[in-house]
Amino acid sequence: MSYFNFQQVFTLDKRSLALMRVILCLFLLFDLYEQLPYLEMFYSDNGLFPISLWLNDYAHDWSYSLLYLNNSLIFFWASITCYAIALFSMLIGFRTKGSNFWVWLFFVSFNNRNWFGLNGGDDLVRIMLLILLFLPTHHFYSIDKALNKSTEPKSSYQSLWCFVFIWQLLIMYFFSALFKNHPIWNHDYTALSFALKLYVFSTPFGEYFQNYPAILKFLSFATYWSELLIPIALIISLILRKSFFRLSLIFYFISFHLGILLLLNVGNFPLYAMSFWLALIPSQFWDKFSLKPSQELTMYYDGGCNFCKKLVMIIREFLFLKNIKAYPSYANYERLQEMKKNDSWIVKDQKGHTHHGFSAFLIIVNSTWYLYPFFIFNNKVLASLGEKGYRFIADHRSLFSKFTKPLHWSPLSKKSTFPLKEFFAFVMLLSLLNWPLSHSQYSWSPKITNFLNPLNQWLHTYQNWNLFAPYPQKTNTWHQVIGTLDDGHKIDLINPGRSVLIEKLSRKEVANDFHNKLMRKLFLRLEQDDSLADPIARFYCQNGNRRAIEHKKLLTRVEIVQFKEVLVSPNVVAPQNNKLLITLDCL
Repeated sequence: MSYFNFQQVFTLDKRSLALMRVILCLFLLFDLYEQLPYLEMFYSDNGLFPISLWLNDYAHDWSYSLLYLNNSLIFFWASITCYAIALFSMLIGFRTKGSNFWVWLFFVSFNNRNWFGLNGGDDLVRIMLLILLFLPTHHFYSIDKALNKSTEPKSSYQSLWCFVFIWQLLIMYFFSALFKNHPIWNHDYTALSFALKLYVFSTPFGEYFQNYPAILKFLSFATYWSELLIPIALIISLILRKSFFRLSLIFYFISFHLGILLLLNVGNFPLYAMSFWLALIPSQFWDKFSLKPSQELTMYYDGGCNFCKKLVMIIREFLFLKNIKAYPSYANYERLQEMKKNDSWIVKDQKGHTHHGFSAFLIIVNSTWYLYPFFIFNNKVLASLGEKGYRFIADHRSLFSKFTKPLHWSPLSKKSTFPLKEFFAFVMLLSLLNWPLSHSQYSWSPKITNFLNPLNQWLHTYQNWNLFAPYPQKTNTWHQVIGTLDDGHKIDLINPGRSVLIEKLSRKEVANDFHNKLMRKLFLRLEQDDSLADPIARFYCQNGNRRAIEHKKLLTRVEIVQFKEVLVSPNVVAPQNNKLLITLDCL
């Protein structure tokens, strides 16, 4: 028997894709919540770049955004709300393909409204959301699957689009290593020692590990060679018939990104990367460790109640109760009479005993170790409350059925224009490779680049993997935005509780000032482009700050000061120098 199966390069397990969908959406919802205090500053007309300024001075011809349609604050927050709804809909797998499209479109729209706060994680998510439109992420753990009226879907999916998904991961890691081709990464292995000296990136863990240069050398070595060799290792793991190597690789890279998350402030990129690795979990894992109840159970629901059937199917899908059989009550005369008598669904256990109401739900819970959080309902008081809740829903069935009315029974798989879909996958393979390749020293023919660049731009599949490449910057930089009130008093507008122009900030103070990924990336770009000082200063002039408003004092002037110290080596720092980037009169 051959040890290799080359078809696996084009195959992903639908259960893994579904798990990835759920985790990705949770991370995106967390990211949205984390950015809420800064969204108006970065994406609205009251923020850094009003739409007229952005379209005239910054936007490209191919930059489309729903936020260009209207500049009102109501429309802006309505867009945020719609994005959150689309994310939640994709999370639970309700009309998943449509939800996926809207999530992608809103994500692109926010990226195009202001890209000065973007990082590699945004590039990765934007591209993967487009790829996921062509993958069956909704065939498991979704409302779409619960209400499927076609045959049970197979667990594996074979398509060129599976390789497109894998291809994007290969490109991300390989070009990250290619752009790091410098002795600091592949000879001296001091890259992380420099990176962790940068206050804006270093975490408390990163600061602690600065005391262990030998460990940091090993981590620099592991980072460079892991990224460089991942294409070979991943392809081998895919074609091997044994799943252990692939699971080991998944565990290694999830641990790799967890390490990045602990040591460096690089936004939510490590979280997104970890979620995409979950899609590579092989079928053998699910076949061996699938979740199922410890005893045989059978559910009976009111066959004449569409609401009841939908609810039972949704419960069965989301609680991983695939092995539990579910029948309409009219399929069994004895169960039908019992249901009429108790006005309740029925769960029959392995011994043939039947259970009703909330007690039936508890039988399911007690038969599944993975529903452990629900074990608290075994308490008499909580069980009583659960029963009252069940009775309330049962007595108001017609009311609650209105909430499930939009949930339609439909087949999971639609008729696909297969040749066209696979041809587009092939074009995507070239497109994904084009952008990073054309920005490297190994660029291919200008004719190919000129042909594919518009595709990258309009589909927004451009990507840059040059963080800490070819080496981490050797300047430790931070900024203060200083406001002068009409009484002459000066305040720090980023951190009003701190005195201005102090000699040196600590890592913790810089990290607190720029803990948000949008703010951190904006001021990192300011270090490279002084022209951004003007819109930043104008924003603070127009909005003032809480202290100024509370004391009913006008903000008369804004200054942005840049503090910089050069890292001669990880242990030698040149004297700090200050630079006034802009002084703007607010009145």
